[in-house]
Amino acid sequence: MDIYSDKKKISKRKRAFRIKLYLLFLLLALLLVGIFYLAVYSPLFRVKEILIENNKFLTNEEVLMSLKQKVLSTSFGGQAGFENLLAWPSGEVVISDPAVLNVGIEKEWLSRTIKIEVNERERFAIWCNSQANVCYWIDKQGFVFADAPVTEGSLVFTIFDTSDSNLFMGSRVEEDRFAGNLISILENFYKTGFEVKKITFNRELEEIHIETIDGPVFRFSVRFDSSKNIDLIKDLDFKKAGYVDLTVDENKIYIK
Repeated sequence: MDIYSDKKKISKRKRAFRIKLYLLFLLLALLLVGIFYLAVYSPLFRVKEILIENNKFLTNEEVLMSLKQKVLSTSFGGQAGFENLLAWPSGEVVISDPAVLNVGIEKEWLSRTIKIEVNERERFAIWCNSQANVCYWIDKQGFVFADAPVTEGSLVFTIFDTSDSNLFMGSRVEEDRFAGNLISILENFYKTGFEVKKITFNRELEEIHIETIDGPVFRFSVRFDSSKNIDLIKDLDFKKAGYVDLTVDENKIYIK
Protein backbone atom coordinates (compact mmCIF):
# COMPACT_ATOMS: atom_id res chain seq x y z
CA MET A 1 0.00 0.00 0.00
CA ASP A 2 2.85 2.43 0.72
CA ILE A 3 4.30 1.91 -2.74
CA TYR A 4 0.94 2.55 -4.40
CA SER A 5 0.46 5.70 -2.28
CA ASP A 6 3.89 7.06 -3.27
CA LYS A 7 3.14 6.49 -6.94
CA LYS A 8 -0.15 8.30 -6.59
CA LYS A 9 1.53 11.30 -4.92
CA ILE A 10 4.23 11.42 -7.59
CA SER A 11 1.56 11.32 -10.32
CA LYS A 12 -0.32 14.20 -8.70
CA ARG A 13 2.85 16.27 -8.40
CA LYS A 14 3.70 15.66 -12.06
CA ARG A 15 0.18 16.64 -13.08
CA ALA A 16 0.37 19.82 -10.99
CA PHE A 17 3.77 20.67 -12.47
CA ARG A 18 2.46 20.21 -16.01
CA ILE A 19 -0.53 22.44 -15.24
CA LYS A 20 1.77 25.14 -13.86
CA LEU A 21 4.03 24.81 -16.90
CA TYR A 22 1.06 25.14 -19.28
CA LEU A 23 -0.18 28.18 -17.39
CA LEU A 24 3.30 29.73 -17.57
CA PHE A 25 3.46 29.17 -21.34
CA LEU A 26 -0.03 30.63 -21.67
CA LEU A 27 0.94 33.74 -19.68
CA LEU A 28 4.11 34.17 -21.75
CA ALA A 29 2.12 33.78 -24.96
CA LEU A 30 -0.43 36.36 -23.79
CA LEU A 31 2.41 38.68 -22.79
CA LEU A 32 4.07 38.34 -26.21
CA VAL A 33 0.77 38.89 -27.98
CA GLY A 34 0.20 41.99 -25.87
CA ILE A 35 3.68 43.33 -26.61
CA PHE A 36 3.23 42.64 -30.33
CA TYR A 37 -0.17 44.32 -30.34
CA LEU A 38 1.29 47.33 -28.48
CA ALA A 39 4.22 47.57 -30.89
CA VAL A 40 2.11 47.25 -34.04
CA TYR A 41 -1.10 49.10 -33.22
CA SER A 42 -0.30 51.47 -30.38
CA PRO A 43 -0.34 55.21 -31.26
CA LEU A 44 2.79 55.52 -29.09
CA PHE A 45 4.87 54.32 -32.04
CA ARG A 46 2.97 56.11 -34.80
CA VAL A 47 5.26 58.39 -36.88
CA LYS A 48 4.20 62.03 -36.67
CA GLU A 49 6.68 63.62 -39.10
CA ILE A 50 9.24 62.62 -41.72
CA LEU A 51 11.95 65.14 -42.62
CA ILE A 52 14.05 64.62 -45.78
CA GLU A 53 17.26 66.59 -46.34
CA ASN A 54 20.04 66.88 -48.94
CA ASN A 55 18.04 65.53 -51.91
CA LYS A 56 19.04 67.82 -54.78
CA PHE A 57 17.54 65.97 -57.74
CA LEU A 58 15.15 63.38 -56.32
CA THR A 59 11.80 64.50 -54.96
CA ASN A 60 10.65 63.65 -51.44
CA GLU A 61 8.06 61.31 -52.94
CA GLU A 62 10.71 59.36 -54.88
CA VAL A 63 12.86 58.94 -51.76
CA LEU A 64 9.88 57.85 -49.67
CA MET A 65 8.78 55.34 -52.31
CA SER A 66 12.15 53.54 -52.16
CA LEU A 67 12.20 53.67 -48.36
CA LYS A 68 8.66 52.31 -48.19
CA GLN A 69 9.78 49.25 -50.14
CA LYS A 70 12.69 48.84 -47.71
CA VAL A 71 10.51 49.11 -44.59
CA LEU A 72 7.69 46.88 -45.81
CA SER A 73 10.09 44.17 -47.05
CA THR A 74 10.79 43.05 -43.45
CA SER A 75 8.44 40.68 -41.64
CA PHE A 76 7.71 43.19 -38.86
CA GLY A 77 7.42 46.12 -41.26
CA GLY A 78 4.95 44.17 -43.35
CA GLN A 79 2.76 43.74 -40.26
CA ALA A 80 3.26 47.13 -38.59
CA GLY A 81 3.25 49.28 -41.72
CA PHE A 82 5.23 52.22 -43.05
CA GLU A 83 4.05 54.67 -40.37
CA ASN A 84 5.31 52.60 -37.44
CA LEU A 85 8.45 54.00 -35.83
CA LEU A 86 9.69 50.55 -34.79
CA ALA A 87 9.50 49.27 -38.37
CA TRP A 88 12.04 51.80 -39.61
CA PRO A 89 15.75 50.96 -39.68
CA SER A 90 18.28 53.45 -38.36
CA GLY A 91 21.81 54.46 -39.32
CA GLU A 92 23.20 54.14 -42.85
CA VAL A 93 20.77 52.33 -45.14
CA VAL A 94 21.10 51.27 -48.80
CA ILE A 95 17.89 51.54 -50.83
CA SER A 96 16.87 50.22 -54.25
CA ASP A 97 17.07 53.54 -56.12
CA PRO A 98 20.37 53.51 -58.13
CA ALA A 99 20.49 57.33 -57.99
CA VAL A 100 21.11 57.12 -54.23
CA LEU A 101 24.34 55.85 -52.67
CA ASN A 102 22.73 55.54 -49.24
CA VAL A 103 20.50 57.35 -46.77
CA GLY A 104 21.13 58.14 -43.12
CA ILE A 105 18.10 57.57 -40.89
CA GLU A 106 17.74 59.05 -37.40
CA LYS A 107 14.71 58.37 -35.20
CA GLU A 108 13.63 60.85 -32.52
CA TRP A 109 11.42 58.83 -30.18
CA LEU A 110 9.95 61.62 -28.06
CA SER A 111 8.74 63.69 -31.01
CA ARG A 112 8.13 60.55 -33.11
CA THR A 113 10.04 62.14 -35.98
CA ILE A 114 12.19 60.43 -38.61
CA LYS A 115 15.05 62.43 -40.14
CA ILE A 116 16.38 61.22 -43.48
CA GLU A 117 19.62 62.52 -45.03
CA VAL A 118 19.98 61.52 -48.67
CA ASN A 119 23.39 60.85 -50.20
CA GLU A 120 22.79 61.02 -53.96
CA ARG A 121 25.24 59.82 -56.59
CA GLU A 122 27.32 62.55 -58.19
CA ARG A 123 26.09 63.50 -61.67
CA PHE A 124 29.41 63.42 -63.48
CA ALA A 125 28.45 63.05 -67.15
CA ILE A 126 25.66 62.07 -69.55
CA TRP A 127 26.01 58.88 -71.60
CA CYS A 128 23.86 58.52 -74.72
CA ASN A 129 23.10 55.56 -76.94
CA SER A 130 23.29 57.12 -80.41
CA GLN A 131 21.24 54.32 -81.96
CA ALA A 132 18.30 54.49 -79.53
CA ASN A 133 18.63 58.20 -78.70
CA VAL A 134 18.44 57.40 -74.97
CA CYS A 135 20.63 59.10 -72.39
CA TYR A 136 21.60 58.37 -68.77
CA TRP A 137 23.47 60.08 -65.98
CA ILE A 138 26.68 58.30 -64.89
CA ASP A 139 28.91 58.82 -61.86
CA LYS A 140 32.73 58.78 -61.67
CA GLN A 141 32.75 54.98 -61.69
CA GLY A 142 30.81 54.83 -64.96
CA PHE A 143 27.70 53.63 -63.09
CA VAL A 144 24.35 54.28 -64.84
CA PHE A 145 21.78 55.57 -62.35
CA ALA A 146 19.20 58.01 -63.82
CA ASP A 147 17.57 59.18 -67.06
CA ALA A 148 19.15 62.28 -68.59
CA PRO A 149 18.27 64.77 -71.34
CA VAL A 150 20.00 64.74 -74.74
CA THR A 151 22.43 67.65 -74.76
CA GLU A 152 25.72 68.74 -76.30
CA GLY A 153 28.36 71.25 -75.33
CA SER A 154 30.89 71.86 -72.59
CA LEU A 155 28.71 72.63 -69.58
CA VAL A 156 28.13 68.91 -68.95
CA PHE A 157 30.19 66.14 -70.53
CA THR A 158 27.89 64.24 -72.91
CA ILE A 159 29.28 61.08 -74.51
CA PHE A 160 27.57 59.56 -77.55
CA ASP A 161 28.16 55.81 -77.77
CA THR A 162 28.32 54.89 -81.47
CA SER A 163 27.65 51.20 -80.79
CA ASP A 164 24.28 49.62 -80.10
CA SER A 165 25.02 49.20 -76.39
CA ASN A 166 22.27 47.87 -74.15
CA LEU A 167 22.61 50.03 -71.07
CA PHE A 168 20.18 49.93 -68.16
CA MET A 169 19.90 51.33 -64.64
CA GLY A 170 22.60 49.85 -62.45
CA SER A 171 24.89 48.82 -65.32
CA ARG A 172 28.28 50.32 -66.19
CA VAL A 173 29.24 52.03 -69.43
CA GLU A 174 32.62 50.34 -69.52
CA GLU A 175 34.51 47.38 -68.04
CA ASP A 176 36.11 48.04 -64.65
CA ARG A 177 39.62 47.75 -66.08
CA PHE A 178 38.94 50.60 -68.56
CA ALA A 179 36.41 52.70 -66.64
CA GLY A 180 39.06 54.50 -64.58
CA ASN A 181 40.97 55.55 -67.70
CA LEU A 182 37.79 56.77 -69.38
CA ILE A 183 36.80 58.94 -66.41
CA SER A 184 40.36 60.24 -66.01
CA ILE A 185 40.44 61.42 -69.64
CA LEU A 186 37.16 63.30 -69.26
CA GLU A 187 38.12 64.80 -65.90
CA ASN A 188 41.45 66.11 -67.14
CA PHE A 189 40.53 67.33 -70.61
CA TYR A 190 39.59 70.78 -69.31
CA LYS A 191 43.33 71.38 -68.77
CA THR A 192 43.81 71.66 -72.55
CA GLY A 193 41.83 74.89 -72.65
CA PHE A 194 39.78 73.68 -75.63
CA GLU A 195 36.00 74.02 -75.53
CA VAL A 196 34.16 70.75 -76.18
CA LYS A 197 31.74 70.53 -79.09
CA LYS A 198 30.95 66.79 -79.11
CA ILE A 199 32.28 63.59 -77.51
CA THR A 200 31.83 60.15 -79.09
CA PHE A 201 32.86 56.72 -77.83
CA ASN A 202 33.84 53.91 -80.18
CA ARG A 203 33.30 50.69 -78.22
CA GLU A 204 34.96 48.46 -80.81
CA LEU A 205 38.19 50.46 -80.71
CA GLU A 206 37.81 51.46 -77.04
CA GLU A 207 38.42 55.09 -78.02
CA ILE A 208 37.03 58.48 -77.02
CA HIS A 209 36.95 61.16 -79.73
CA ILE A 210 36.55 64.73 -78.49
CA GLU A 211 35.58 67.27 -81.13
CA THR A 212 36.45 70.82 -80.06
CA ILE A 213 35.23 74.29 -81.05
CA ASP A 214 37.83 76.08 -83.22
CA GLY A 215 40.26 73.21 -82.63
CA PRO A 216 41.15 69.65 -83.60
CA VAL A 217 39.52 66.33 -82.78
CA PHE A 218 41.33 64.56 -79.94
CA ARG A 219 41.47 60.77 -79.96
CA PHE A 220 42.11 58.94 -76.69
CA SER A 221 42.33 55.23 -75.96
CA VAL A 222 40.75 53.95 -72.74
CA ARG A 223 43.01 50.89 -72.80
CA PHE A 224 45.61 52.98 -70.98
CA ASP A 225 45.60 56.28 -69.09
CA SER A 226 46.33 58.64 -71.96
CA SER A 227 45.26 61.60 -69.83
CA LYS A 228 48.85 61.82 -68.56
CA ASN A 229 49.70 63.49 -71.91
CA ILE A 230 47.11 66.22 -71.45
CA ASP A 231 49.65 68.40 -69.65
CA LEU A 232 51.73 68.30 -72.85
CA ILE A 233 48.73 69.18 -75.02
CA LYS A 234 48.02 72.46 -73.25
CA ASP A 235 51.57 73.67 -73.94
CA LEU A 236 51.44 73.00 -77.69
CA ASP A 237 49.63 74.84 -80.48
CA PHE A 238 47.09 72.51 -82.09
CA LYS A 239 44.68 75.08 -83.52
CA LYS A 240 45.68 74.31 -87.12
CA ALA A 241 45.71 70.53 -86.62
CA GLY A 242 42.93 68.31 -87.97
CA TYR A 243 43.21 65.77 -85.18
CA VAL A 244 45.48 64.82 -82.31
CA ASP A 245 45.91 61.06 -81.83
CA LEU A 246 46.81 59.64 -78.42
CA THR A 247 45.57 56.11 -79.07
CA VAL A 248 48.73 54.37 -80.30
CA ASP A 249 51.06 54.70 -77.34
CA GLU A 250 50.59 56.19 -73.89
CA ASN A 251 53.85 58.13 -74.26
CA LYS A 252 53.38 59.47 -77.81
CA ILE A 253 51.19 62.06 -79.52
CA TYR A 254 50.47 61.99 -83.27
CA ILE A 255 49.29 65.14 -85.06
CA LYS A 256 47.75 65.64 -88.48
